Amino acid sequence: MTGDLRERIRRAAVELEDPGLPPPAPRPVYTDPLTRLGERLVTNGGEWHRPPDQAAARAWLDEFAAGFASMTVSKNVPASLRPALATAPPEQAELGIGLARLAVAESGTLILDSREGRKSQLLPPTHLIWIEAANIVADLPAALERLAPDLPAALGFHSGPSRSADLGGITVLGVHGPGRVIVVLIAPLEPL
Repeated sequence: MTGDLRERIRRAAVELEDPGLPPPAPRPVYTDPLTRLGERLVTNGGEWHRPPDQAAARAWLDEFAAGFASMTVSKNVPASLRPALATAPPEQAELGIGLARLAVAESGTLILDSREGRKSQLLPPTHLIWIEAANIVADLPAALERLAPDLPAALGFHSGPSRSADLGGITVLGVHGPGRVIVVLIAPLEPL
């Protein structure tokens, strides 16, 4: 490398020095994380339901599930939240049903545990995810802190339906996962 080229690179680097970044904006505090989660989920293209109690959740489920012929269900979903549908392997099921470990209100993200079965989370075209209010956190740092003691091999971060615009910039839903994501808030569950 010639001395002239080195000098030009040095001058360019000095001109591009970082002028300093402004301090990060304070993180917003949401007084009602349930409402914030619902808003973000809908903005992300998902659906949000907030039945008043377990009986209403069950009635909603029975009506909702009537439109499907088959399902695959996570082992973590209690019997009271399983519809009366035929079960099928995840690659053939029309509906996947799971239980989120946590939900992040700030981004509308559901955190799913790989121990539930990744195929049942990703392969059915419609994914119904139950979430307990106690498992909704304000932001990602709070979620990661809460997950730290019991991490599975993988976590799925789902912020609405799968979407891709890889080809021609045309957005297509359901390419790399469910094209429809429904999140339903439920009352605290009894331990399995």
